[in-house]
Amino acid sequence: MTENIHIIAQGKSFPSRLALALQEKGHTVSCSGCIADMESDLSRAGVLLAPLSQLIDEGQKVNMVAGDAVSENEEFALAEMEHLPVVSVFDLLASIIDEKAKVVECNSQNSGRILSLILYALHKQSKKADYVVDDCVGPFSRAVALSENTRICLLDGDLLLRIGQRNHKSNILILSSLRWKESEEYPTFEDYLEARHRLISTIDREGTLIYNQTVAVFQEWAETLREDITALPFKAHPYRRDGERVFLQYAKNEIELPFPCDENLLCDISAARLACRQFGITDKAFYEAVVSAHFLATQL
Repeated sequence: MTENIHIIAQGKSFPSRLALALQEKGHTVSCSGCIADMESDLSRAGVLLAPLSQLIDEGQKVNMVAGDAVSENEEFALAEMEHLPVVSVFDLLASIIDEKAKVVECNSQNSGRILSLILYALHKQSKKADYVVDDCVGPFSRAVALSENTRICLLDGDLLLRIGQRNHKSNILILSSLRWKESEEYPTFEDYLEARHRLISTIDREGTLIYNQTVAVFQEWAETLREDITALPFKAHPYRRDGERVFLQYAKNEIELPFPCDENLLCDISAARLACRQFGITDKAFYEAVVSAHFLATQL
């Protein structure tokens, strides 16, 4: 991939955050139209904030232009006139994470919580992972983090749907919960449900589906998977309550959680444990990570 990249953010969050991640990854990045609350972070990181026309007038080197929508924009028109390659930000992201093992979370109740626990458990084992998420919680210092020397990338499910049409695949797909809210992207519940079902087709050969077996439609989808996909069901983690104290129970052991816990969190803990097993994290190491993951309390 080229090193001199100009991002046309058009006032949108994801292109602005991708610009920061690319600069930190070692590329030379410029950006126009970034969101206001990221201007100082981008400048400190070394991203040049300027329109493409200024960069060309000043003789700055630009090898590629990326944006969220390649249409009806003066900068995109200028890039084409200058014969610069123009790509979408999602194509650009896809090229970066193409060779990584992708863990995709679809969790409408608490978006990013399962991924945050997976990343935290990986960090406790001195393992690294790239990630692209909506919320900066727990170990997520920012919404997008990219590097050369990681083999794992954690992704939000809605994001994968945007790059999925480019034949991008997931190695592990986690279906945790359903909670539809009318939006421009999902105007009806049927649209929302169809999009989640479409994620099933993104699972790569020999991939894994980790799904909440208490959600009837997830169970139905799991029963019709391709033979090469491994289906791992989960439900709320077994526990014992003693007054206000909650103890997770596993094998013949139990471990106390130092923060409140509800049914949704118990489900997400179960899902994260199954995912962490795929990366060689033992149950003992996983539970040790859970009890020190105090950021989980802020997500209840």
